[in-house]
Amino acid sequence: MKIKMKDEEDTPKNVMKFEIEGEDHTFANLLVDTLQDMKEVKIAQYDVKHPRISSPDIYLETKKSKKPKEILKKASEEIEETMKDLKKQIE
Repeated sequence: MKIKMKDEEDTPKNVMKFEIEGEDHTFANLLVDTLQDMKEVKIAQYDVKHPRISSPDIYLETKKSKKPKEILKKASEEIEETMKDLKKQIE
């Protein structure tokens, strides 16, 4: 998985636009659902222009002065913990 940043120069500090190369709806949906559950997030959404030839574009907007990269890191840690818990339950 590789994250490709988009429109960094023209974007407000509380907004992050990026593409997750090599992923599809499955991971994008998990990530956006996790972000939407966070109180620091104002908007989290994704778009896949074509499922066979494009990767998800993610739009993340945080409330006030919250840094999107920090919130994205926190969301990824929450996903990791959820997956660890799932793994423990099936072992």
